[in-house]
Amino acid sequence: MEPMPAQLRDGRKLVIRHIQKDDYERVLEYFGGLGELSRKYFCPHPFDEENARMIVETSNMTDTVRLGAVADSPDGPMVAYIYYTHKPEQKYPRVGIGIVDACHGQGLGQILMAALAAEARRNHKPGLSLNVDKPNHRALRLYSKAGYRITGQSSEATHHEMVLDFAAQESPFNRRGMYLHPIDWKITHLTADTWTLNEWKLYLDLIQGAGANMLKIFIWPTQYYHPDYPETYPNRWRWEVYKEVLAYAKALNLQTHVGLACNCVPPFVYLAHADKRAEEVGYRGIELCWQRGKQEILEFSGYLIDYFAEAADGFIVWYADPGLCVCDLCVPYTPVMLDAMRTYQELVGDRAQVHHCPWWIWWMAGDDGPLSIPVTPNIREDIFGSMTPGDWTLLHDQDETSIRMARELGLDVLSVAFFMDPEGGNETNNVLPRTMFDRIEAAVARAAELGAGLLAYRLTPFTQFHSDWLFFRKQLYPDISRQQALGELAAFLGVGDEYVEALDLLDEWWAGYETGYDMSKLHAAADTFRKLVPQRPEYLTHLSEATDVMLLIAEAGLQNGWQVTDELVEAVQERMEQGPTFTSFTHQHLWAKARAYSHINQRVRWWIKALMPVAKSE
Repeated sequence: MEPMPAQLRDGRKLVIRHIQKDDYERVLEYFGGLGELSRKYFCPHPFDEENARMIVETSNMTDTVRLGAVADSPDGPMVAYIYYTHKPEQKYPRVGIGIVDACHGQGLGQILMAALAAEARRNHKPGLSLNVDKPNHRALRLYSKAGYRITGQSSEATHHEMVLDFAAQESPFNRRGMYLHPIDWKITHLTADTWTLNEWKLYLDLIQGAGANMLKIFIWPTQYYHPDYPETYPNRWRWEVYKEVLAYAKALNLQTHVGLACNCVPPFVYLAHADKRAEEVGYRGIELCWQRGKQEILEFSGYLIDYFAEAADGFIVWYADPGLCVCDLCVPYTPVMLDAMRTYQELVGDRAQVHHCPWWIWWMAGDDGPLSIPVTPNIREDIFGSMTPGDWTLLHDQDETSIRMARELGLDVLSVAFFMDPEGGNETNNVLPRTMFDRIEAAVARAAELGAGLLAYRLTPFTQFHSDWLFFRKQLYPDISRQQALGELAAFLGVGDEYVEALDLLDEWWAGYETGYDMSKLHAAADTFRKLVPQRPEYLTHLSEATDVMLLIAEAGLQNGWQVTDELVEAVQERMEQGPTFTSFTHQHLWAKARAYSHINQRVRWWIKALMPVAKSE
């Protein structure tokens, strides 16, 4: 490359160029500008004369490339150094970067990363690799923004291993999102409303590594917080965690969005305003009529926006689900929704993006649906027509009529893959480890045909993360095979191919839902998961324990005609008590074993219904 001029944020001018043999004194001076923390994080070798000599003499500009940033002119002092080396046994060249303390926070890291990637492309490298200390969020954000993804961890578990794969930058899916809903189920470890920041980080690391570039969370009305209302104080800790979660997601270069319902309020507000309650459809106790209760609604949603405006890139406002009111003032629904859209846009202003999700618009337009909803003529045309071309909206992946119309009107669409975790009001379909591999692959292919992006829906990630990995991997690399994608998940976890084989067995077992279960497959999968837990317990414990519970229930169901018996519930309770996954069903009931039994009994009834083969349920 020719010497390349660059400019820092504060206006200082630099030149980026290959390091040469006469740069020895500059490299020594550069070593002296690295502070203690910089030396801790950037430590490829001792910072001494011997290694300064090595740097200037070992850049062959193909398999070893060393670039320096020098001040003012090609002959100025060196303020930064970036390199890659490529050994025959490595798929990707290995990267290192160090910047003198006086130039931190000036955008120099981005400039250098782009220059080195350009050199790697010119030299026909497939990408680049590096590692980063897990606590070094500044560097993590730099690398993630440059396109690096987490592929695993060091043997000491202190560093992330990361790869910039040039092929991944050609994905046809520009928006690859995860709607991780911290639904207010209070299932410790399993639902994100109970998660610590560390549990959030584990899961965000995984989806970023898989290929996600967007995170959406939703604040349910029972989780609202407002400093003027003591009734909401128990939720304050959760909002503090969410703000830290959004900051970490940004460090991973995930675009962040907070979802809220258009016209919902905490239950105590709903109860205090009988004259402003919505004529509800589908939900109870959290919805006010927009026309009559707008002031009370905006008091809470307005504070939510103020709280998260600097932490999130944007807000996604949901209409009708939850929150549909069918009173005379709200039907037809188009004027209500247009007024709410304008109101929220004004409320947010230029502090963040605002996007809209008309979730039930297909039923409002008159399409068949499970709920009785008054028809609003031309609602699709009116709502989509009010949005700015080039903007994006969220739509149900089964609502292809709306997706096509929105695309024809110049909107981008995020198709919500709701099938991945349909809650149905309780955890019937969520806690047990499913695969859905065939359906995920079909959904990705169909979204590509429709020209839509994809947003996964997830409630209980740690028992189903294998599906999330495949969901994002197929978007990042549409031609990748399932086996290769799951093999990369095994590499991320640091486990062997037997993990992939166990996932295949689990998927084949679920295929028996229609044809008859082969329990030997589930036994083999459960045995493998159990064996692998010590290798990566933070990810595999919950998957293993949930598989064991599913095995107990399925075996008993096949033996007794899918009946719930006291013996089955007791066996499930005993297995649950042995680990942390189901602690909200067991240990958190304190001394009341009978209370825990009652709680588990209901879940077993839900789960046995979910597992009952089609032929039996008919």
